[in-house]
Parts: sequence; C-alpha cells; structure tokens
Amino acid sequence: MGRWRRQMAPAYIAFAGVKQGDRVLDVGTGTGSVASALETTLSSGEVVGSRR
Repeated sequence: MGRWRRQMAPAYIAFAGVKQGDRVLDVGTGTGSVASALETTLSSGEVVGSRR
C-alpha cells in the first residue's frame, strides 16, 4: 500500500466498523498511519499499535 495507506485509512476504519469507545489493536502497524488516523477520528477509546 505504501503511500496510499494514509489516504485509505478512513475507508479501512469505516469498513471495520470502529466506533467511539472501542479498543483497537493495529497488528503489523508499520508506519502507524492507520493507528494515527484512528486516534484523530476517535474522541474516546484506545488505540494500540504493534509492529510484530
């Protein structure tokens, strides 16, 4: 995905059905762009990224 990941993050979040108050584990987070998008999208909840 590379450079497209940041642009695709909102579509991933919508597809996954993530909502306020959810706890999310981003496994294989890589650059962290999806985890970062989740943090800016959610006002409550928890986001954890794991590179392994």
